[in-house]
Amino acid sequence: MRSVLLVAALLAGACTETNPAMLVDHGVGEGAPAGNDGAEAGCTMQTFYRDADSDGHGDDGQTTQACNAPAGFTGSAGDCDDQDPEAHPGQKKFFTTPSRGTASFDYDCDGVEERLHSALVSCVVSGNKCQGDGWAGSDVPACGQAGPMVTCVKKRSQGCWQSSSEVVQSCR
Repeated sequence: MRSVLLVAALLAGACTETNPAMLVDHGVGEGAPAGNDGAEAGCTMQTFYRDADSDGHGDDGQTTQACNAPAGFTGSAGDCDDQDPEAHPGQKKFFTTPSRGTASFDYDCDGVEERLHSALVSCVVSGNKCQGDGWAGSDVPACGQAGPMVTCVKKRSQGCWQSSSEVVQSCR
């Protein structure tokens, strides 16, 4: 019976052979009540998610139940691209290339490709400052596409001056 418990607990990730004291007879085997998996005493089974890219967030579609997170799993779900450690819920950085596994710019996994710069330029003098940065022309570039980015600069007596350079649109 003890070896059956050890195997069941190891498969569930509940304990290891180095800590057999955690094994308790929970009635695993013939006649065991439904749902009794032989996990360690006091264990609360939890859902863990496969984290192939080791970013701390796992794939909602690949789960396991255990008392403790098995190797390669995490308690945090919601990873929209488990092949790219840069793509995960809460990502704050912006990127100029799409995510590796999904070819999407949705790096923060919220279902939206958020552009770093989403406005067309409008340079305005406000007090003693020149304000406004944005894209020149009539269209904001798509994620990963280049376009002329304008920075508004205050010239001493000339009002606002626009400095332009080619920039690739960053997104998350």
